Amino acid sequence: MNHIKLLRVTRNLTQLQLQMKTGIDKGVLSKYETGEYIPTPPNLIILADFYKTSLDYLMDRTDVREPYPPMPENSPDDTKYINHIKLLRVTRDWTQLQLQMRINIDNGVLSKYETGHAIPTTPNLILFANFYKTSLDYLMDRTDVREPHPPMSKKSPDDY
Repeated sequence: MNHIKLLRVTRNLTQLQLQMKTGIDKGVLSKYETGEYIPTPPNLIILADFYKTSLDYLMDRTDVREPYPPMPENSPDDTKYINHIKLLRVTRDWTQLQLQMRINIDNGVLSKYETGHAIPTTPNLILFANFYKTSLDYLMDRTDVREPHPPMSKKSPDDY
């Protein structure tokens, strides 16, 4: 059982009840739970907020249910948007082309992610998280904590 289903079942919610609470179609929720669909980042955020957990937990990247600390509120004079995907690249003094060659991602897509003109797909978020050894929450600018929770144990979520 994946964590998305585990959270729903342990709260005694049906997929229809979860749909009513989150706005995510029950058919889509079912496909997330069976692994037929990979949750989109917007839906991951909705579910993480609803369950008060991390994107990493929802995607079965960790056994730790607790969310990361949220990003601090910006002060009134600080209107700069922090883009951690770009920050990780720039702090290494890499160009977009250099990163593209390292992780095999289209330069145009990378540019759109870094400028905020596109939301990274979940598979690309996982690619970045694995490459940079960071959390999905950090990449989605939900936390300033770069270090991810410990990875999933070998134990199956069904064993809980």
